[in-house]
Amino acid sequence: MAVNLTRRQALAAGAAGLTVAVAGGAGLVQAGVLPGRYRVGRLLGACDVGDPPPTTVAPGPLRFASFASKARGRPVAYGVAWPPGSGPGDRLPVCLLLHAAAGNERTPFERLRLHHHLAQAAGPGRVRPIALASADGDGSGWRPAPGDDPFADATRALAAALPTAQVTVAKGCHDGVFWQRQAPAQLGFLAAAFGP
Repeated sequence: MAVNLTRRQALAAGAAGLTVAVAGGAGLVQAGVLPGRYRVGRLLGACDVGDPPPTTVAPGPLRFASFASKARGRPVAYGVAWPPGSGPGDRLPVCLLLHAAAGNERTPFERLRLHHHLAQAAGPGRVRPIALASADGDGSGWRPAPGDDPFADATRALAAALPTAQVTVAKGCHDGVFWQRQAPAQLGFLAAAFGP
């Protein structure tokens, strides 16, 4: 039996079908089944977490250099930031910052401004001072490759030295604004985890 649809009914059915397909596709992207989660999140406003918190304290020293790495099989660029009142030669706990695959040793400082957040968190009467260090992953996404082990012994030792970690999930995309908003709480947690 043939169904006779009016033009209006056919258009309404097509629009409904398209809406279901778009919603289903967006759901699959958000679930990670299809690529494009970051773009869909931005489009749907999931990345709108507001501006990063302001910092009012001038940062401490920030140095960039490189060292010869046997584990990486090449020189590795790095950066170190100290809180105000500290600097090279001071014995502080160190937090190793791992940048995203597209970043380098400068990303946590130049893009995310973590040395500014460190200065804000470690001010007088606040959290214990720590140093922040970042090494260049050379676009590896921190995955080992033949002749290049970006995690080597130093990173394993750092992870073993930390007490049981706390895990929190925050709304937002993992972009620069998101990480700057997370920085104060993360730095406070790290400073407390290093103990007195």
